[in-house]
Amino acid sequence: MANLLDVTLLPNHWYAVAASTDLVGTTPIAASLLDQRLVIYRTTGGQVVVLDDRCPHRGASLACGQVKDNAIACPYHGWQFAPDGHCVHIPSQKTSARIPQAAKVATYPVQERYGLIWVFTGDRDRAGQTPLWELPEYEQPGWRVVQGQFDWAADYRRVTENGMDVAHSPFVHANSFGASGNEVIVDFELGKSDRGAQIWIPIEPKANYRGSFNLLGRKQETPKAGRSGAAFHLPNITRIDIEFGNFHLILVGIHQPTSATTTRSHWLHVRNFLTASWADGGTRRRTTKLFQEDQKIIEGIAPLRDRNEISVASDRLQLHYRQLWQQHCDRSLVTQG
Repeated sequence: MANLLDVTLLPNHWYAVAASTDLVGTTPIAASLLDQRLVIYRTTGGQVVVLDDRCPHRGASLACGQVKDNAIACPYHGWQFAPDGHCVHIPSQKTSARIPQAAKVATYPVQERYGLIWVFTGDRDRAGQTPLWELPEYEQPGWRVVQGQFDWAADYRRVTENGMDVAHSPFVHANSFGASGNEVIVDFELGKSDRGAQIWIPIEPKANYRGSFNLLGRKQETPKAGRSGAAFHLPNITRIDIEFGNFHLILVGIHQPTSATTTRSHWLHVRNFLTASWADGGTRRRTTKLFQEDQKIIEGIAPLRDRNEISVASDRLQLHYRQLWQQHCDRSLVTQG
């Protein structure tokens, strides 16, 4: 039976595998989901297609091929596969010849939302009954969204846990938004759901906030005290909220496991202040700096293989993530059985 110490995917969940902007025209791209190679392309009608990136003929990468008549053609021998994964043309044989029934590749349910391409793993019949994680602010007026990617040489669960960790900021981010003097994490309630949890803790504006944090903390109409939220949504999504009165900043991380030891974080920086585009360059630089500060620590941590880790009260959100992850893993195995 799989457990949290195994690097695996939770089946029957939606996973982001690429940004919408990665797709240019009908040119296919390669992606990876825990060492599983995928090919992604867009048809002339705008439909996104995700298939296994392996031609069943001789194993060539379809991502190196071309899209022809909305089918993807293998670069090796030209076999063409329709969006449903079935081979529809083999150039080396007559059109009247039978195409082998086994000439097909696996395809996946797809959604395109929040500027990302999402695929559903597991029982495809359950895709329609499994809602995608929600980010209501993304489509609301008055909010500015900036997106990007960041790569880690680390297990995606370690990256996910870091994205909800509220106790490390004064130490890892002392030169950005963290500040000395607020190391103690007050007791918090754990708001639970079937696929996640959220906590809120009080915070105060600090003189050493940088960039948009600095402007947020120094505005005269900004209250002296605010609150910070940390949340996760299975299997790999984290959300940090910083609120001072009417000023609200959100940092979302959707942590794609590209392999057993590597992760790509699709991040979304969402704010309801400084909503003009001129602030976006600074947002990208500061967000990258935050991840780089984390990277120095996370890539040096051992994978989730040590059952003897010591935890305290401030770790309750991460511990609940591990418990809920295991529950969903066990539930999936029972369903499959």
